[in-house]
Amino acid sequence: MKKLTWFFGTLCILFLSFCYSLGNAKIERETVSYPKDEILALSKKKWKWIIDRQIDSLQVLFDENIVSRQPEIRMDKAGHLDVIKNGNIRYKQISVLETDIQIIDNISTLLTKVEFNFPGRKRAEIKYVTEVFKKSGDDWKLILFQINPI
Repeated sequence: MKKLTWFFGTLCILFLSFCYSLGNAKIERETVSYPKDEILALSKKKWKWIIDRQIDSLQVLFDENIVSRQPEIRMDKAGHLDVIKNGNIRYKQISVLETDIQIIDNISTLLTKVEFNFPGRKRAEIKYVTEVFKKSGDDWKLILFQINPI
């Protein structure tokens, strides 16, 4: 009887140790940065930079050959930064409603459903935004930014 109790006690301790190590391994895996997480975080920062008009941060993010399209408007990098800097387009709040992300090699495509709130307007506008990022060295650069009405 003592051997049986000792055996089950040892088995329980081993099982608990195994479960503990599995739990710690899961936590370590969750802290690892994956490209999708990196791109989603970068896109989220981009929206904040646009609202706050942080041109220096956007200057680094935008590729030199970025194509920026909004309904009936096509801009290059300088044009897009100028529109943001001068407040020609001003957002009170931007809420991301849905995001679909696809990464192939060093290209990432985001299709995002976004709600734009403008100062002085009671109704928000919902639009789809397409963002294409390209891995350049260790950094991701935004090469396409397109806003489409729904």
